Amino acid sequence: MSRRTLLLLCFVYCILVIAYAVITPKLFSPAPFHPADFGQMFGAFAAFFTGLGFLGVIYTVYLQTKQVENQSVEIRLQSKALEQTQQELQRATQAQATFERQLANQVHLAAISARLSATQLLIKDEVNHLKFIILTDWVRTIQTR
Repeated sequence: MSRRTLLLLCFVYCILVIAYAVITPKLFSPAPFHPADFGQMFGAFAAFFTGLGFLGVIYTVYLQTKQVENQSVEIRLQSKALEQTQQELQRATQAQATFERQLANQVHLAAISARLSATQLLIKDEVNHLKFIILTDWVRTIQTR
């Protein structure tokens, strides 16, 4: 309820009470009023608004119950979302571990490949060196003859 509506209701209530206080004694009692009679004249208003206040309390309890129910539903939804997030994190962790194992295997294979390449180069270098030695020995042999 907006503030303007609440102020309007309060204003209408005040007008009704004042009108009731002014009109009722003139309509129903031609004799002058005693102050106690004037106070008792508002007993119906007091009972009515006491009942309205009690209904307001009941409505407030109802609204709070609904709010608690909504909060419990929201908490359950958040719990499910948290569980899903946790499952996704576990899957991501497993994927990361798999990736790390594959990367370690690739590094190991790259090291083996590098060793094989180096071995081939060493063998070629050694073959060239042996050819050079054989060739130089052959040249010396030819020169000495």
